[in-house]
Amino acid sequence: MKVSFVLYVAMSIIIALFAILNVEAVFVNFGFIQLQVSLALVILGSVGVGALVVFIIDLFTKLKSHKKTKGLKKEITTLTSDNESLNERIKYWETKFKEQELLAKERQLELDRMKVAQPSDKTVISTNEENSSDNEVHKSTDTTDEKNSDNNAEVQ
Repeated sequence: MKVSFVLYVAMSIIIALFAILNVEAVFVNFGFIQLQVSLALVILGSVGVGALVVFIIDLFTKLKSHKKTKGLKKEITTLTSDNESLNERIKYWETKFKEQELLAKERQLELDRMKVAQPSDKTVISTNEENSSDNEVHKSTDTTDEKNSDNNAEVQ
């Protein structure tokens, strides 16, 4: 049994005893009419109307709460579905990223293998540059010698 049910029954018994002890006739004025009724009926009627008002207010509160709960459950369902689709997208992009990382590593390994297999371009270029600079030195020396011999021939 719930504690609230026990409290309701106890309050009802106390109110009923109070009403039975006060059975005198009293005048009740409703503004436009005046009636003479038993005080017990006035007490029980007041408790009944009060209970009815509390019940109606509680009913509206529960309906409002139920409506809000229903809306929140729908929102939870929507958010859960969105969360699942986003998690799927994250997994998709994580696998794509891992694939790209693997491809980049494979390309780097291939480039490293190609560098090891081929002679260094810098060595070839530097050797060619030394040969061409040597040729230029020889050419310039040859032209200087020719000019000197031409000058010597003119002087004589």
